[in-house]
Amino acid sequence: IDEQVAQLANACINVAVVWGDVDEKTLAQADNYGIMVIQARARRDVVYLSGVLDTPLMPYLLPPLQPGKCQRVYEQELGEGLAVVFEWESSGTPALTLVLRGATAERLQSAEQAVYHGIDAYSQLCQDPRLLPGAGATEMALAKILSEKGSRLEGPHGPALLAFAQALRSLPETLAENAGLLVSEVMAELSCAHQAGNFLVGVGAEGTINVAEGEVWDTLVAKAQGLRAVADVVLQLVSVDEIVVAKRSPANQQDLNPVPKKARERPSPLKKSTPRKT
Repeated sequence: IDEQVAQLANACINVAVVWGDVDEKTLAQADNYGIMVIQARARRDVVYLSGVLDTPLMPYLLPPLQPGKCQRVYEQELGEGLAVVFEWESSGTPALTLVLRGATAERLQSAEQAVYHGIDAYSQLCQDPRLLPGAGATEMALAKILSEKGSRLEGPHGPALLAFAQALRSLPETLAENAGLLVSEVMAELSCAHQAGNFLVGVGAEGTINVAEGEVWDTLVAKAQGLRAVADVVLQLVSVDEIVVAKRSPANQQDLNPVPKKARERPSPLKKSTPRKT
Protein backbone atom coordinates (compact mmCIF):
# COMPACT_ATOMS: atom_id res chain seq x y z
CA ILE A 1 0.00 0.00 0.00
CA ASP A 2 2.83 2.41 0.83
CA GLU A 3 4.43 1.86 -2.57
CA GLN A 4 1.11 2.32 -4.39
CA VAL A 5 0.37 5.59 -2.60
CA ALA A 6 3.91 6.78 -3.31
CA GLN A 7 3.44 6.01 -7.02
CA LEU A 8 0.25 8.09 -7.04
CA ALA A 9 2.12 11.00 -5.48
CA ASN A 10 4.99 10.69 -7.96
CA ALA A 11 2.46 10.85 -10.82
CA CYS A 12 1.17 14.20 -9.44
CA ILE A 13 -2.21 12.69 -8.53
CA ASN A 14 -3.82 14.46 -5.59
CA VAL A 15 -7.36 12.96 -5.70
CA ALA A 16 -8.23 9.25 -5.66
CA VAL A 17 -11.80 7.95 -5.95
CA VAL A 18 -12.20 4.41 -4.61
CA TRP A 19 -15.11 2.02 -4.23
CA GLY A 20 -15.01 -0.19 -1.17
CA ASP A 21 -13.55 -0.06 2.30
CA VAL A 22 -10.35 1.87 2.97
CA ASP A 23 -8.36 1.15 6.11
CA GLU A 24 -6.99 3.81 8.41
CA LYS A 25 -3.38 3.09 7.46
CA THR A 26 -4.03 3.81 3.79
CA LEU A 27 -5.86 7.02 4.63
CA ALA A 28 -3.01 8.17 6.85
CA GLN A 29 -0.46 7.36 4.16
CA ALA A 30 -2.48 9.26 1.54
CA ASP A 31 -2.81 12.22 3.89
CA ASN A 32 0.95 12.35 4.32
CA TYR A 33 1.36 12.67 0.55
CA GLY A 34 -1.44 15.24 0.28
CA ILE A 35 -3.81 12.92 -1.61
CA MET A 36 -7.54 13.36 -1.13
CA VAL A 37 -9.33 9.98 -0.93
CA ILE A 38 -13.01 9.94 -1.90
CA GLN A 39 -14.98 6.81 -1.07
CA ALA A 40 -17.84 6.28 -3.53
CA ARG A 41 -21.10 4.80 -2.27
CA ALA A 42 -21.84 2.76 -5.39
CA ARG A 43 -19.80 1.27 -8.20
CA ARG A 44 -21.89 3.07 -10.82
CA ASP A 45 -20.66 6.41 -9.44
CA VAL A 46 -17.07 5.37 -10.06
CA VAL A 47 -17.92 4.11 -13.55
CA TYR A 48 -19.75 7.33 -14.40
CA LEU A 49 -16.91 9.49 -13.09
CA SER A 50 -14.42 7.42 -15.06
CA GLY A 51 -16.38 8.04 -18.25
CA VAL A 52 -16.68 11.77 -17.57
CA LEU A 53 -12.99 12.22 -16.77
CA ASP A 54 -11.95 9.89 -19.61
CA THR A 55 -9.72 7.81 -17.37
CA PRO A 56 -9.72 4.01 -16.99
CA LEU A 57 -10.76 2.12 -13.89
CA MET A 58 -7.84 0.64 -11.97
CA PRO A 59 -8.10 -2.48 -9.78
CA TYR A 60 -5.43 -1.14 -7.42
CA LEU A 61 -4.14 2.23 -6.26
CA LEU A 62 -1.91 2.61 -9.30
CA PRO A 63 -1.55 5.73 -11.46
CA PRO A 64 -3.38 5.35 -14.80
CA LEU A 65 -1.72 6.23 -18.07
CA GLN A 66 -4.18 9.09 -18.60
CA PRO A 67 -5.36 10.48 -15.26
CA GLY A 68 -8.47 12.61 -15.20
CA LYS A 69 -8.20 16.35 -14.71
CA CYS A 70 -10.51 18.98 -13.28
CA GLN A 71 -10.15 22.48 -11.91
CA ARG A 72 -11.26 21.92 -8.34
CA VAL A 73 -12.56 19.19 -6.00
CA TYR A 74 -14.30 20.15 -2.76
CA GLU A 75 -17.16 19.26 -0.42
CA GLN A 76 -20.42 21.17 -0.38
CA GLU A 77 -23.44 20.91 1.87
CA LEU A 78 -26.67 19.94 0.13
CA GLY A 79 -29.58 19.88 2.53
CA GLU A 80 -28.65 17.61 5.40
CA GLY A 81 -25.80 15.83 3.61
CA LEU A 82 -22.47 16.48 1.94
CA ALA A 83 -21.63 16.18 -1.74
CA VAL A 84 -18.25 16.05 -3.45
CA VAL A 85 -18.10 18.57 -6.31
CA PHE A 86 -15.81 18.18 -9.32
CA GLU A 87 -15.61 21.63 -10.88
CA TRP A 88 -14.43 22.76 -14.29
CA GLU A 89 -13.93 26.41 -15.21
CA SER A 90 -13.80 26.13 -18.97
CA SER A 91 -16.18 26.15 -21.91
CA GLY A 92 -15.56 22.47 -22.62
CA THR A 93 -17.09 21.14 -19.41
CA PRO A 94 -17.60 17.38 -19.89
CA ALA A 95 -20.50 17.01 -17.45
CA LEU A 96 -23.22 18.93 -15.67
CA THR A 97 -24.98 17.95 -12.45
CA LEU A 98 -28.54 18.98 -11.67
CA VAL A 99 -29.72 18.96 -8.07
CA LEU A 100 -33.47 18.33 -7.83
CA ARG A 101 -35.53 18.99 -4.73
CA GLY A 102 -39.15 18.19 -4.11
CA ALA A 103 -41.62 18.13 -1.25
CA THR A 104 -42.77 14.60 -2.10
CA ALA A 105 -41.29 11.62 -3.87
CA GLU A 106 -43.89 11.90 -6.65
CA ARG A 107 -42.93 15.50 -7.45
CA LEU A 108 -39.26 14.62 -7.38
CA GLN A 109 -39.87 11.73 -9.77
CA SER A 110 -41.85 13.99 -12.12
CA ALA A 111 -39.03 16.54 -12.09
CA GLU A 112 -36.50 13.81 -12.86
CA GLN A 113 -38.57 12.60 -15.81
CA ALA A 114 -38.84 16.17 -17.09
CA VAL A 115 -35.05 16.49 -16.97
CA TYR A 116 -34.62 13.25 -18.92
CA HIS A 117 -37.13 14.43 -21.53
CA GLY A 118 -35.26 17.72 -21.86
CA ILE A 119 -31.94 15.93 -22.35
CA ASP A 120 -33.54 13.65 -24.93
CA ALA A 121 -34.98 16.64 -26.79
CA TYR A 122 -31.60 18.37 -26.77
CA SER A 123 -29.97 15.23 -28.17
CA GLN A 124 -32.55 15.11 -30.96
CA LEU A 125 -32.00 18.79 -31.75
CA CYS A 126 -28.29 18.12 -32.10
CA GLN A 127 -29.15 15.58 -34.81
CA ASP A 128 -31.76 17.73 -36.56
CA PRO A 129 -32.55 21.28 -35.35
CA ARG A 130 -35.89 21.49 -37.15
CA LEU A 131 -39.04 21.90 -35.06
CA LEU A 132 -42.76 21.38 -35.59
CA PRO A 133 -45.76 23.01 -33.89
CA GLY A 134 -46.73 21.12 -30.76
CA ALA A 135 -49.91 20.83 -28.66
CA GLY A 136 -51.61 18.78 -31.39
CA ALA A 137 -51.30 21.47 -34.08
CA THR A 138 -49.21 19.28 -36.38
CA GLU A 139 -51.64 16.37 -36.10
CA MET A 140 -54.60 18.62 -36.91
CA ALA A 141 -52.80 20.04 -39.95
CA LEU A 142 -51.95 16.56 -41.23
CA ALA A 143 -55.52 15.41 -40.59
CA LYS A 144 -56.86 18.30 -42.67
CA ILE A 145 -54.55 17.48 -45.59
CA LEU A 146 -55.38 13.76 -45.49
CA SER A 147 -59.13 14.43 -45.22
CA GLU A 148 -59.11 16.69 -48.27
CA LYS A 149 -57.08 14.21 -50.28
CA GLY A 150 -59.07 11.18 -49.10
CA SER A 151 -62.41 12.74 -50.01
CA ARG A 152 -61.26 13.16 -53.62
CA LEU A 153 -59.88 9.66 -54.07
CA GLU A 154 -61.98 6.75 -55.25
CA GLY A 155 -61.60 3.14 -54.31
CA PRO A 156 -60.07 1.78 -51.11
CA HIS A 157 -57.43 4.52 -50.83
CA GLY A 158 -59.89 7.26 -49.93
CA PRO A 159 -61.38 5.62 -46.82
CA ALA A 160 -57.87 4.64 -45.68
CA LEU A 161 -56.73 8.26 -45.70
CA LEU A 162 -59.90 9.38 -43.95
CA ALA A 163 -59.36 6.78 -41.22
CA PHE A 164 -55.76 7.90 -40.80
CA ALA A 165 -56.93 11.50 -40.46
CA GLN A 166 -59.44 10.48 -37.79
CA ALA A 167 -56.67 8.68 -35.90
CA LEU A 168 -54.51 11.81 -35.97
CA ARG A 169 -57.34 13.87 -34.48
CA SER A 170 -57.35 11.59 -31.45
CA LEU A 171 -54.18 13.26 -30.11
CA PRO A 172 -55.62 16.78 -29.65
CA GLU A 173 -58.81 15.16 -28.34
CA THR A 174 -56.76 13.37 -25.68
CA LEU A 175 -54.92 16.58 -24.79
CA ALA A 176 -58.21 18.41 -24.33
CA GLU A 177 -59.64 15.59 -22.24
CA ASN A 178 -56.56 15.45 -19.99
CA ALA A 179 -56.77 19.22 -19.48
CA GLY A 180 -60.38 18.91 -18.29
CA LEU A 181 -61.79 20.86 -21.24
CA LEU A 182 -64.94 20.27 -23.24
CA VAL A 183 -63.62 18.14 -26.08
CA SER A 184 -66.35 18.98 -28.59
CA GLU A 185 -65.88 22.75 -28.23
CA VAL A 186 -62.09 22.56 -28.40
CA MET A 187 -62.13 20.33 -31.47
CA ALA A 188 -64.65 22.63 -33.17
CA GLU A 189 -62.40 25.65 -32.56
CA LEU A 190 -59.36 23.73 -33.80
CA SER A 191 -61.14 22.61 -36.95
CA CYS A 192 -62.31 26.15 -37.74
CA ALA A 193 -58.84 27.59 -37.20
CA HIS A 194 -57.14 24.97 -39.38
CA GLN A 195 -59.77 25.25 -42.09
CA ALA A 196 -59.00 28.97 -42.18
CA GLY A 197 -55.31 28.17 -42.73
CA ASN A 198 -54.03 28.88 -39.21
CA PHE A 199 -51.91 25.79 -38.61
CA LEU A 200 -50.31 27.16 -35.42
CA VAL A 201 -53.38 26.60 -33.23
CA GLY A 202 -53.16 23.82 -30.66
CA VAL A 203 -54.59 22.70 -27.34
CA GLY A 204 -53.56 24.51 -24.16
CA ALA A 205 -54.42 24.29 -20.49
CA GLU A 206 -57.40 26.64 -20.83
CA GLY A 207 -58.41 26.06 -24.45
CA THR A 208 -56.91 26.69 -27.85
CA ILE A 209 -53.57 28.51 -27.97
CA ASN A 210 -51.12 29.83 -30.53
CA VAL A 211 -48.15 27.50 -30.23
CA ALA A 212 -45.75 30.10 -31.63
CA GLU A 213 -46.69 32.59 -28.92
CA GLY A 214 -46.66 29.90 -26.24
CA GLU A 215 -43.39 28.44 -27.60
CA VAL A 216 -44.77 24.90 -27.68
CA TRP A 217 -42.74 22.92 -30.21
CA ASP A 218 -41.97 19.29 -30.97
CA THR A 219 -38.78 17.95 -32.48
CA LEU A 220 -39.04 16.78 -36.06
CA VAL A 221 -37.03 13.63 -35.30
CA ALA A 222 -39.44 12.37 -32.63
CA LYS A 223 -42.55 13.28 -34.63
CA ALA A 224 -41.27 11.62 -37.80
CA GLN A 225 -40.27 8.46 -35.94
CA GLY A 226 -43.69 8.20 -34.31
CA LEU A 227 -45.62 8.65 -37.56
CA ARG A 228 -43.33 6.23 -39.38
CA ALA A 229 -43.82 3.57 -36.71
CA VAL A 230 -47.61 3.98 -36.82
CA ALA A 231 -47.62 3.68 -40.62
CA ASP A 232 -45.51 0.51 -40.47
CA VAL A 233 -47.90 -1.11 -37.99
CA VAL A 234 -50.91 -0.24 -40.16
CA LEU A 235 -49.24 -1.67 -43.27
CA GLN A 236 -48.47 -4.90 -41.45
CA LEU A 237 -52.08 -5.26 -40.32
CA VAL A 238 -53.44 -4.49 -43.78
CA SER A 239 -51.10 -6.99 -45.44
CA VAL A 240 -52.64 -9.87 -43.45
CA ASP A 241 -54.95 -11.70 -45.89
CA GLU A 242 -56.30 -14.47 -43.70
CA ILE A 243 -56.22 -15.48 -40.09
CA VAL A 244 -56.00 -19.21 -39.55
CA VAL A 245 -56.97 -20.58 -36.17
CA ALA A 246 -55.39 -23.96 -35.60
CA LYS A 247 -57.95 -25.46 -33.26
CA ARG A 248 -59.29 -28.99 -33.56
CA SER A 249 -63.01 -29.41 -33.14
CA PRO A 250 -64.10 -32.21 -30.77
CA ALA A 251 -66.61 -33.53 -33.37
CA ASN A 252 -63.92 -33.91 -36.03
CA GLN A 253 -61.34 -35.59 -33.86
CA GLN A 254 -60.28 -38.97 -35.21
CA ASP A 255 -60.47 -42.00 -33.05
CA LEU A 256 -56.93 -43.17 -32.55
CA ASN A 257 -58.03 -46.56 -31.15
CA PRO A 258 -57.70 -49.19 -33.94
CA VAL A 259 -60.27 -51.53 -32.34
CA PRO A 260 -63.76 -51.12 -33.88
CA LYS A 261 -66.50 -49.73 -31.72
CA LYS A 262 -68.68 -52.85 -31.94
CA ALA A 263 -65.76 -55.04 -31.01
CA ARG A 264 -65.12 -52.90 -27.97
CA GLU A 265 -68.76 -53.05 -26.90
CA ARG A 266 -69.06 -56.88 -27.41
CA PRO A 267 -68.38 -58.76 -24.17
CA SER A 268 -65.51 -61.16 -24.12
CA PRO A 269 -66.45 -64.88 -24.41
CA LEU A 270 -63.84 -65.77 -21.84
CA LYS A 271 -65.03 -65.26 -18.34
CA LYS A 272 -62.77 -64.99 -15.44
CA SER A 273 -63.19 -67.89 -13.08
CA THR A 274 -63.08 -67.19 -9.43
CA PRO A 275 -61.52 -69.81 -7.19
CA ARG A 276 -63.86 -71.66 -4.84
CA LYS A 277 -63.18 -72.02 -1.22
CA THR A 278 -63.68 -75.39 0.34
